[in-house]
Amino acid sequence: MQDKTINNALQQLYREAINGQHEGKEHILALMKLRGIEPAAEKRSQHRVFPGRSGMRQFVLAAMRDGHTDFKVIASLLHQQHPEIGAHGAYMRVYGCMRRMGVILPRRNASQGIIGINGESAHI
Repeated sequence: MQDKTINNALQQLYREAINGQHEGKEHILALMKLRGIEPAAEKRSQHRVFPGRSGMRQFVLAAMRDGHTDFKVIASLLHQQHPEIGAHGAYMRVYGCMRRMGVILPRRNASQGIIGINGESAHI
């Protein structure tokens, strides 16, 4: 086997050990050290605010059921409940979710703004 192949296999094993798929991370690190391989930086796991695929949609629908129809208001509610997202991130998530749901439709002319719920204008 070529050295490159062994090095790549060790790096792959190390990545899998970081993710919890294998035990013996120390042994893999020792082998990598013997071969002069630098381990890749450990990736931080991303914090998921809403686990699952439809969590954001359920949050938006619940806010709409409570009478909030403006996506800026819903974004501020999201930011209040999850301050780790940030105001701009909450705005972008809510806006994207409402676009995918078909609640907000883009007009042909960008200068006219965006059509909100019930045809009212919702400018960004």
